[in-house]
Amino acid sequence: MIEFSAEYSAYTRRFSLFCRQTLYGGCAVARPVIFDEVTTENEGNIVEPMLLMDEGSNGAQNLIDALWQAGVRPSGKWDIDPVLEAKNENLEDLRRIIWAPGPQTHGRAIT
Repeated sequence: MIEFSAEYSAYTRRFSLFCRQTLYGGCAVARPVIFDEVTTENEGNIVEPMLLMDEGSNGAQNLIDALWQAGVRPSGKWDIDPVLEAKNENLEDLRRIIWAPGPQTHGRAIT
């Protein structure tokens, strides 16, 4: 299982990202990433991913959650107005259904 944690330092104005993997009988921690320069000689070579996560491991969700908790937010703006408008329309529909005049039952079940 891969776990992430993130911290923000207001002093350095940097985010720190930590990663550890639970192993049988212990754990392993990720070391700093080392960048390899791409030159014209190795430009067409296949590049291995920096990190692989199994689909069912929840590692990607854990990474996003850790960054969110550290204060990182998506760069795209979220337009909440359509969501609220749809919710309000749904509530109005439900109110119309509930309070709509219907057959008078006088406490008896409609058959």
